[in-house]
Amino acid sequence: YQMPVGTSTLYAIYKKEIKVTYNKGSNIESIGKSSDICTIYNRETECEITLPTITPNKGYIIDGWYSGSSKVGNPDDKYIVSNNVTLTAEAIDNIPPVCTLKVTGATENTVTVEATCEDASGISKYEYKINNGNYINNEKDKTYTFDSFDLSTIKLKATDGAGNSIEVALTEERLNEGYELIYNIFNKKYEELLNKKEKYENEFLDKTYPVGSIYITNSNINPSETLGGKWEAYAQGRTLLGVGSNGIDNYISSGLTGGTENVTLATINLPNHSHNATPLGTIQSTFSGKKAETSSNGNHNHTYEFMTTTQSKEGTDYGQPQHDTEAAAGYNYPDFINRLLVNNAGWKTTSNGTHTHTYIAKGTVESKYIGEQTNTSESGNNTSFNIMNPYIVTYIWKRIG
Repeated sequence: YQMPVGTSTLYAIYKKEIKVTYNKGSNIESIGKSSDICTIYNRETECEITLPTITPNKGYIIDGWYSGSSKVGNPDDKYIVSNNVTLTAEAIDNIPPVCTLKVTGATENTVTVEATCEDASGISKYEYKINNGNYINNEKDKTYTFDSFDLSTIKLKATDGAGNSIEVALTEERLNEGYELIYNIFNKKYEELLNKKEKYENEFLDKTYPVGSIYITNSNINPSETLGGKWEAYAQGRTLLGVGSNGIDNYISSGLTGGTENVTLATINLPNHSHNATPLGTIQSTFSGKKAETSSNGNHNHTYEFMTTTQSKEGTDYGQPQHDTEAAAGYNYPDFINRLLVNNAGWKTTSNGTHTHTYIAKGTVESKYIGEQTNTSESGNNTSFNIMNPYIVTYIWKRIG
C-alpha cells in the first residue's frame, strides 16, 4: 500500500457483529424467526433490525417485544441494537370469556344453573343474579342454585384472570331446555300426587264415601275437587226418603221416585158424608097375600045400649025376638014382665075403652117410587192444593266413581 503525498489519516477497517435472539415467551404460539445477526462496519456504532411476526396462543393478543421488562416495539417495527440482546415476545389476554348457561337440575322448589366457559387465562370468579338484584360472588364455582323458576331473569358475570368480564343470560334454546326440565320435575311430582290421590281414594275415600254415597253441603263446589272421586248432583228438587216401610207403604230400594207437590182430591179421598134431598114424586104400594085375621084378645063381654023404644007393655010376654032386626032386652028374663021391643032401629055395643088388636098379615107389600130424579146441589171447583212440607234448600251430591 503506498501512502499518498501530504498529510492523511489512516483508518483501519472495522467490523462488528451483533446477535439478536428472539425468545417466544409465555402465551406465544410461534415467532417469525429465532435470531438475527446485525453487522456494524467502520465508525458505525449500531445497526437496525426489523422485529419479527408473533403468533399468540388462542385467546391472547400480541403485546409486543420486550427487552427485559421494557417494551422495545411491536412486530414489523424497526429496532436499533448496538450490543447482543435477547428479545422476548409477549402476549396478553384482553378477550372476555365465552360462556353459556344451562339448567342442569331442578327440584319442586329450586333450579340449578351451570356455566360453561372458554377462556385463555382461566375464570377466576363466577357471579350470579336474578331479576335486577346484585350479583352474588360465587368464587370459582360455576354452578348456582336458585329458589325461583323465573329463568328468563337469571344472569351470569364471568371474570377471567386478566380481569376481562362477560355478562350472559340463558338463550332461548337453553330456556326451553330448562323449562322442559322443570316441567318434567313437576310432571313427576304430579304423577306422585296422582298416585297418592288414587291411594287416598282407594284406602280412605272408599271407606268414608264409597260409590253411591250421598254428600250434603251448602257449597256448590263439586266434591271431586275437594274429596276426590267422581260426583254428580243428586235429588235435584226432591226430598230424601229412607228405604223401608212406614207402616202404610213399603219403599223397597233406593232410587225410587214418586210424590207430587200438588194434589187434586178424588171422590174416594173425601170423608164419608151425606146430602139431604127431597124427592119429587109419589110412592105406590101393592099388597099381595091372603086374608088375615086378628088375634084373639081374651074372653070378654060388651053391654047393649038401647037406641029407640017402640013398644012397652007391662006384664005381657012377647017371647023371643022374632027377626034378626029385632032385639029384646029384659031384666031377669023371662020372669021380668017389663019388656022393651026394638024394631028396625039398629044397635051398637057400648064403648069398652080404647084398645087394639094385633094381626098377622099373610102376604107381601110391593112399593115403587114414581117421580123425577132429584140431584143434590153441587160444590167445589176441582182445584189442586199444595202439600209441600216446610223445606230448606241445599246441595246434594252422589258419588258415581
